[in-house]
Amino acid sequence: MNVVGTRYFEGCNIQIGYDILGTNQTAGYHTLRIYLVLNVTNYWVSWTRGTARVWDVVNTIGTYYERGSYTLVYKDVDIYCDASGHASVYMDGSLDTTWISGAVDGTAVLPDIARTPILNSGSDFKDNENPVYDITAFGNYDLRVKLEAANIPNLIIRDLTTKYSTRYTLELTDEERRTLRNLMTGDSLEVKELVCGMQNGVEISSYERKYKMTKGSHYVSVRVNGQWKDCIPYVRVNGEWKEAVPNIRVNGQWKEGI
Repeated sequence: MNVVGTRYFEGCNIQIGYDILGTNQTAGYHTLRIYLVLNVTNYWVSWTRGTARVWDVVNTIGTYYERGSYTLVYKDVDIYCDASGHASVYMDGSLDTTWISGAVDGTAVLPDIARTPILNSGSDFKDNENPVYDITAFGNYDLRVKLEAANIPNLIIRDLTTKYSTRYTLELTDEERRTLRNLMTGDSLEVKELVCGMQNGVEISSYERKYKMTKGSHYVSVRVNGQWKDCIPYVRVNGEWKEAVPNIRVNGQWKEGI
């Protein structure tokens, strides 16, 4: 037990302290067990009746204790850290008997929690668009974003230059778009968008959400061997072929699609 406070009586003392039962790094909290302990330094102590308290938990206790240490009451509690990973907790308890009574308290400064990044949201996107990631990161780890599909892990990877909260647009290359299109079934493809915490080039955490990639309005239909097939038009701009988006005029307005 980590002791944070001691109260002395004749022949005994009470202490308040804690153990860390576990740490949830993703959510950013420690689970503590806070104790009130009786330490008997005489041969024995006794009273007619008594209670012991830690925070709002009260126990009826025994009336006779020989030399030694005894946990009288405890409470389990989750203590959350701040955005920087720091956490502390004030704790108090008391002993109330027909012989002695008194309170004890103290403040524990807990170990920092290195916070791993969280993907608050990603986005559905069309196959001629780019997915957008809304990330909360705490500066503890390098960041990586990934796009996975059709049980293909690590399909598309980007290591980010920032370590902090960011809104990131994953700019897909033409080759990556073709790969994703080839995986589509019908007009859509389920994808996983992930943000990972990195340490020394190794992924130590990942947070994922599922979205859909769907066909955009940039397709045209051509008849090949008696069948209509979807095709993507291209135009040559400054010596480079680029995807084109067809437009039609409807009621005096240009709209995407054909």
